Formats: sequence, C-alpha cells, structure tokens
Amino acid sequence: MPLNPSGFIKTLRGITPSPHYALAVSGGRDSMALVALAAKAQKLKNAPRFSVLSVNHGLRTAAADEVRQVAQICATLDLAHYTLKAKQALPKTGVQQAARHLRYGLMAQWCAHHKAGALVVAHHLQDQAETILMRLAHNSGIAGLGGMTARQTLATPYGDIILVRPFLAHAREDLEAVVRRAKLLWSDDPTNTDTQYERVRWRQLLPQLEEAGLSAQVLTALAAQCQVVSAGVNAQAAQWLADYAAYNPYGFFEIDRPAFAIIAPSLQKRIVQGLVQWLGGGDYAPASSQVEGLLAALDTKPPPQKLYGAMTFGGCLLRWQSRYLFIGCEAAHIDCTRDRRFTIKEKRGLTLAPLGAKGAQTLREQNISLPKIPAAYVQALPAFFDEQGKFIACPPLEGERALKKQINFIDVLTKNYM
Repeated sequence: MPLNPSGFIKTLRGITPSPHYALAVSGGRDSMALVALAAKAQKLKNAPRFSVLSVNHGLRTAAADEVRQVAQICATLDLAHYTLKAKQALPKTGVQQAARHLRYGLMAQWCAHHKAGALVVAHHLQDQAETILMRLAHNSGIAGLGGMTARQTLATPYGDIILVRPFLAHAREDLEAVVRRAKLLWSDDPTNTDTQYERVRWRQLLPQLEEAGLSAQVLTALAAQCQVVSAGVNAQAAQWLADYAAYNPYGFFEIDRPAFAIIAPSLQKRIVQGLVQWLGGGDYAPASSQVEGLLAALDTKPPPQKLYGAMTFGGCLLRWQSRYLFIGCEAAHIDCTRDRRFTIKEKRGLTLAPLGAKGAQTLREQNISLPKIPAAYVQALPAFFDEQGKFIACPPLEGERALKKQINFIDVLTKNYM
C-alpha cells in the first residue's frame, strides 16, 4: 500500500471493511503515522469514521503529558480523541504483559460500546521481524513463526476485537517520513531502548543480522510462508477435532485417544497447543518443545488402573485412559475472572474462584448432586465465595447455566487470547 490517505483507506478496507475504525495511538512515532494518515483520509469522499484511543497505564509520570499531546494534536486535525485510564494498579511482576492485557481490554470495551468494527495498530516491518526472532528463539513452531497477521481476532474479557495492522510491509523509517511530512510531534518511550526487555535486545541485533543476510524482509517472507502452512494445519486440526473430540459442557475436552495416537505428530502438537492455550488462559500457545515432552508421556503403556495417566501442563490437567484423553483446567491455576469456558457475571461482595475440594465437599453436604466427571474437573468449576472464604454458589451446577454448549474448534485454534 502507498503511504497516502487513499492507500490507507484502501488497505484498511481490504483487511476488514468497517464504517468506523479506532486507532491505537500512544504518541510514539509509529502510532502518530496513523494520526497523520487518518487526518487527511477522513476528508476524502465516502471515508470511514476514525477515532483515536490513547491509554494511560499510570506506569510513567510522563505518560499523562504524552496522552495530552496526542489529544491536542488530534484537536487541531479535527480527529476525535479519547483517553482511556486504568482504574486498577498493575502488578509488580509481569508488568509488560499486564499492561498489554489492560490496554487491549480497555480499547475492546470502548470499541464495543462505540461500535468500532476494528482497532488499527501501527506494528511495522521491524516489529514483525523482532516477533519472529523471539518466537524462533523460543521454539514456537510453524504457528509462532507466522508472526503477526494483518487481521487478528483477539479475545478479551469484554468480547472479541479485530486488530488490523496496515503497516506490516512498511519499515519504521517509512512511518517516520509520514509523520515528518505532516509536521507532527511524537514522544519517545524510554522502554523502547531498555535492554531488560527481550524485544529490545533483538531490536538491537537486527542490524547485525541484516549484514549477515537475515534482514527484516527475509524474516517477514518466512512468516508469510509459515502463515500459509499454519492455516492448513489449523483447518485440518479443526476438522479432526470435530470428528474425534467433544467439548463437555462442564468445561473440558474429551478426545478419542486411539484416533489421536495415529495422526501425524505435527497435527497432535497443534491440537494440544490450541486446547491448552484456550483452557489454560495463555496469551500464546505452549512451545513446540514442551508439547513434545507431553506427547511422549501420552505414548506410555497403560497401567492396570482405569484412569492411569495424569499430567499438569500450561495451566491444564490432562488425564488419559485407554479410550479417552481428557484436557481440562487445573484448579490451582485458574483465573476465574478470565475463564474462557463460561460467561458468569461477577457479584458485588463475592469472590469468583475455583470450587476446589472444600467447595465440592460443601455441595455434597448440601445433597447437591455433582456431575459424573473426573473430580479434578468438578473442583475447577467457577464458584462464588464470601469475604470470609465461605462457599456461596457454583453457577454451572445450580441452574445459572452460562455453559458453552458448542465450541467452534477453528476459533479455539486460531484466536489469540488476552
């Protein structure tokens, strides 16, 4: 796409048509290119509506000033701007991941409320190259090496949001030129040069890799090929799951183990990666090397007991017998506020947490029948507790049936999750 207003609109509509696009703008050089192009694009005939969203995480004292600067620039360009502020504090560890969850959650909520069909982000060629290098280092497999896509469905606590990346074929320098031509100011985030972050370390290595022939263009060409292969594997895996697996409404998968044992290892990996990521709450699928160890354990000969195999992996508990492989949540690792299996509204004054062994015992004492499923999966069901930790209710068992009766396997395998 040419980096001009008409080319910008054409690219956005080619990725996902929408009458209203939200633009994720931090105030940095890359995202200000979105502002520069949208400001002129909105004046064209039959242009879509653009809204600029900026999130203040409260991580840096300068962030508030940066957001104000974006708002002032948008005002002069007659672009609608909205500042989204975090109400909850970020944790002391895993700050970057938590900030990402918060950022996309806030923007998804805004988009749903204001009927924006897609959220446009400014990821570019070098961002894609850095992503591929990181995933290569972590042995992410074909799916991971596909990198970022131009269109991505991201699942958040506020519903799905479509991310659109119109700049993946353009270099950082191209975006800077757009901003300079528009004579717009931008802010430099100091974390972009902080080597405690893995992405920054790869960013600093890119020039040396390019000298050796491994340029950003070469890496993104590899990603494009991997995306094609990955799409084929996903489609094959989804069809296999539809034929040989079922989703139990109490929140776990039942897989035909003999049928699973004879399919190609690459297909086995993708199936396990997708189901574990969906159930375990991970942002990314588990690494290929980790799944290989799990598959080796699944291949062991059965001992005499009925349920003879068990293993925890990626926030999940896997159990297997001669006929079935079960994959469900591990109660000790569930964040029920982000549980993808159920839709349960939080209640003021009550805590939503896994039922656990004590909760299950309370239900038995109340003569409430429990489903005939492995006890560990009963204990992983979401339940309400009061401030003293006393069990109050378990919605999936007590009539408030926010159970997902059907699962779209291709969604499970292809969506990225918050």
